[in-house]
Amino acid sequence: MAKSIVVTYILWFFFGWTGLHHFYLGRDRQAFVWWSSFGGGFGMGWLRDLWRIPSYVADANEDTEFIRHFVEEMRYHGTPPFHGGRFAAKLFMGCLLGYLAMLAVPEEFAEKHTYVRVLLVPAAIAIGVDIVANIGRRTTSFKYVLLAAYAMSIFILTNPNTVVHTTIVCAFVAQYFQRYRQVVPKKKNICKRITILGVGVSIVSTMWVFFLLYNVSITTSDGEQVKLSEALHHFYHSPAWMKFKENLYRLYEQGRTHGWNKMYEELVESLDPLGEDNAYRVLELDRGATQEEITKRYRKLAKEWHPDRNKNEDKDKAEAKFIEIQQAYETLSNIKSRRASKNKRSREKG
Repeated sequence: MAKSIVVTYILWFFFGWTGLHHFYLGRDRQAFVWWSSFGGGFGMGWLRDLWRIPSYVADANEDTEFIRHFVEEMRYHGTPPFHGGRFAAKLFMGCLLGYLAMLAVPEEFAEKHTYVRVLLVPAAIAIGVDIVANIGRRTTSFKYVLLAAYAMSIFILTNPNTVVHTTIVCAFVAQYFQRYRQVVPKKKNICKRITILGVGVSIVSTMWVFFLLYNVSITTSDGEQVKLSEALHHFYHSPAWMKFKENLYRLYEQGRTHGWNKMYEELVESLDPLGEDNAYRVLELDRGATQEEITKRYRKLAKEWHPDRNKNEDKDKAEAKFIEIQQAYETLSNIKSRRASKNKRSREKG
């Protein structure tokens, strides 16, 4: 079925950074590059598509005029000439995947198993360069690109910046073996295309997760730096997470025993949409306290935390606490008032 230029531009405008418009046109490699490089190099490729889309659509539809120009280009050049934009894209993708593969391996693990980066990083660089080199009606030899990457891999151990040098070498090798793709490969069915693209997306996403876990740190209130992986480990053993898991299990048991509608009601209630539970917590009262108890407790706490009585201490803290107490009192009072009115109307109707 012929591809529509209007649909392509709509997909480009709304989902361009994901490469969905390229997937629509059957340019799966370019779609992957756009997704993994945030719109083709942080939006640069997306912007360039603004005037390139007509030719992409003509290519996808095998337009007669497009094919004629393509044949003339092949006859004139013989082999694809050097293209600055494509070469820059090879460098960008090679470096992106190379550094991502390097940083996804934890430093402690890499010190004990030095061969992991030597095997992983050159392969990632070669794949990044090869994907760009095979976009559209151009192709190259992945075998030679991969050999070039591993020939440079010995330097990965001593100098991480060799990722750039390896990528440059691979990009030139890809250019040397670049050829025109005279026959467009038979298009795969949509399920197979989605599966292949999904595998690529999953691999890159996994590398990003490992990169963030072992390279990103958070700063505590004391100014101490903690790696994200360590912080998550402590979080999953924290009282807050344990309580959250208990609540989830309780909701599941509630749904299994009393029906899933009841579980939904429990879930909504546990999210405290009215702020009732939090208000009871602020006023240090048990749920179900009477209006008299709420008022009595409010007056005591308001007197204790009134800013005029805390001038010599942390005045800002006292003011914030005083406002929190007032809001909690107003929340509970309003809820009590609404429920009393609702009960009264129900009795009158009954």
